[in-house]
Amino acid sequence: MNMLYDKSKLYTIGCSIHTIESFIDILKINKVNVVIDVRSIPYSKHTAQFNKDNLKKSMNHNHIYYSTFSEEFGARRKEKWVYTNDTVSFDKVKQLPVFIKGVERIKKGLQEGYCIALMCTEKEPADCHRFSLVAKGISERIGVYSNHILYDGSVMTTKEIEQRLLKQYSIEAELFDGNVDPLFRLYKKLEQKVAYSFHNSEISGEE
Repeated sequence: MNMLYDKSKLYTIGCSIHTIESFIDILKINKVNVVIDVRSIPYSKHTAQFNKDNLKKSMNHNHIYYSTFSEEFGARRKEKWVYTNDTVSFDKVKQLPVFIKGVERIKKGLQEGYCIALMCTEKEPADCHRFSLVAKGISERIGVYSNHILYDGSVMTTKEIEQRLLKQYSIEAELFDGNVDPLFRLYKKLEQKVAYSFHNSEISGEE
């Protein structure tokens, strides 16, 4: 029988331009003790405190476990078959064995009682693949919905962000559309916005 896990203990967060002190304070306030870096390249040319080695050292000093999941959850994919018209397809990425393995590792961590934050660069969750690919893929596979830590330290649920974005993009159910689910249309719009593309390598920032 599968172990139970606390579905409230999965977060996402953007390091953005935080100082390392403010970033760690926010993690501690939310009782996060594991940070999973989902950047394809765990390096920042603007904020050196979030380069992999510097960040790992700061996390260890504050008794927070740090690990990179670039292969599992990175936005820039090396698998050629996940590209459609030179742009990453999120549906294809979510079928990758390495992505599924990453989800299972997250599940195991939650089962063991860890409070996990999926970290990437962007300030806003909806501007980042951590929301529309990684958190979405996790929820689809194991039924765990992330909470999202904003830049000011406040927290929004996935549902709250989805509702805000549906209003922002004026997306409503269309009864005569083949895809009547407005959330389906929302996530496709987000994917078009953030998915890594060979045509525009800056589209995903430093992920």
